[in-house]
Amino acid sequence: SRVDREDVAFGLIALFPTVIIPDEGGGTDTVEDAFGSVDGVESVDVDEVGRI
Repeated sequence: SRVDREDVAFGLIALFPTVIIPDEGGGTDTVEDAFGSVDGVESVDVDEVGRI
């Protein structure tokens, strides 16, 4: 996995992880829910989806 990091403002940091998941039911919901349940995470957005 790869995680890019970008300083936003006021000490906030945006993380851009690359996550590979199976191409079956649920789509990105499982990943969004997992990241969203981490303490200190304010929001989760999927930036890009592709197939390999």
